[in-house]
Amino acid sequence: MKANVLFGINDLRYVNVDRPVLKSDEVLVQVHAAGICGSDVARIFTSGTYHFPTIMGHEFSGEIVLTNVGDEYLQGKRVAVYPLIPCKQCNSCKQRKYELCSSYNYLGSRCNGGFAEYVAVPKWNLAFISDNISFEDAAMIEPAAVALHALCIAELKQGDTIAIIGPGTIGILLAQLSMIHGAGKVLLIGRSQQKLNFAKKMGIENSCNSTICNVPEWIAEQTDGKNADVVIEGTGAEASLVMALNMVKSSGVIIAMGNPVDDMHLPKIDYWKLLRKQLSIRGVWNSTYGTPESNWGRIISLIEEGKLKPSNLITHRLPLPDLLEGANMMRNKNIYTNKIMITL
Repeated sequence: MKANVLFGINDLRYVNVDRPVLKSDEVLVQVHAAGICGSDVARIFTSGTYHFPTIMGHEFSGEIVLTNVGDEYLQGKRVAVYPLIPCKQCNSCKQRKYELCSSYNYLGSRCNGGFAEYVAVPKWNLAFISDNISFEDAAMIEPAAVALHALCIAELKQGDTIAIIGPGTIGILLAQLSMIHGAGKVLLIGRSQQKLNFAKKMGIENSCNSTICNVPEWIAEQTDGKNADVVIEGTGAEASLVMALNMVKSSGVIIAMGNPVDDMHLPKIDYWKLLRKQLSIRGVWNSTYGTPESNWGRIISLIEEGKLKPSNLITHRLPLPDLLEGANMMRNKNIYTNKIMITL
């Protein structure tokens, strides 16, 4: 089969490789759509994966084309794929908090993932989808579920004002899901006017360009001086975390979900705000799966019901051989991209 293989940092090649040989608990999925995540770009150019060579890609969907004996009934099923493979043995797994597994494997970074024609996937990780859900929407269930997980951790309530720092794919999904779940006001903050303009096309009206306005003052104006009930920091930048401390209300909630850009240093004056406002800062990791009330089940239902269409965020579609081109587009930022989808 053909695959994009990362042989080392800054060494991604489109090559022929052997098709996966199935383990007893796996099926072979033919990939039809695979989204490029910002973390993929970092792995290609700066951080690498956990070993080399690796086929990356953790946001993907497709069709089951081969199974082991006894699993033939699965052939032809359309699926999205939960990329985290839990150990099922640790304390978190025993509590069915699989996203917190202490010894997990991960498709696309710790083992081979979706930037290939075929992927071996454990049966447990298969999220079955109906014909009503396109493969592109299915490939975006993963980032949408991550966004929903953040809202659940924040315990967003009807009527709450939520401020979201970072107008990328997950930031826009956060805003859309906040509106679906009854937020009173959704406020989006970013440094790129192009991103904010795109978000407006996606239905997010209230936004602020942090390079030209004082964000805490703008938040205060938008909330009649009350500030935001919930702030979600989606960039991983120190300045954004400090900003969050200054625009959340007393007894409010800050959700940290952006992968850290670098070490963070909290100025004393801002640490005082954490204390004196009695704030809650909560981290969020991955998304819930494998339980009846999981984030993945909810996102699939919202797509089925027509309340959420994450594929609207796709700005570019590229064939499998052009993964490196897509990653370079995202890294160089010469043109605006939101979600780049590899289609097969």
